[in-house]
Amino acid sequence: MALPGAFTTCRFRQGYLLKALRYKLMRKARVRLLYAETLPEQADTSSPEAIILEHEDEILRRRLVRRAIDQLPKRQQEMINLRFYQGLSTEEAASVMAVNYQSAANLLHRAVDHLRKIMGPNALFMIVILKEG
Repeated sequence: MALPGAFTTCRFRQGYLLKALRYKLMRKARVRLLYAETLPEQADTSSPEAIILEHEDEILRRRLVRRAIDQLPKRQQEMINLRFYQGLSTEEAASVMAVNYQSAANLLHRAVDHLRKIMGPNALFMIVILKEG
């Protein structure tokens, strides 16, 4: 047997949740409208010219990443290669390089730190996105 106030409490919670969801959706819609007015129109990516330009931009970004990695000491280059391009974990890279885990983690940290100094704060993002192969 249900308690006398249980049904109304359940309906109250349901109403509260629906109202909260409604307000959240309205806020998101308002934010989207605000930013939609300030953002520039997207480039037409279906045209052959846009595809060629995007391809050339990617080639330039890959060269930038490669040049930055080439400036690293050889062990740091090896760690970046194993970790990001070969897809090994830090533990696996440590095993391949015949060093302990902490040394491998230190090498990786120093390499990423050095790349950030060369390429800026998005260095790691660019490396992950622009994997060769």
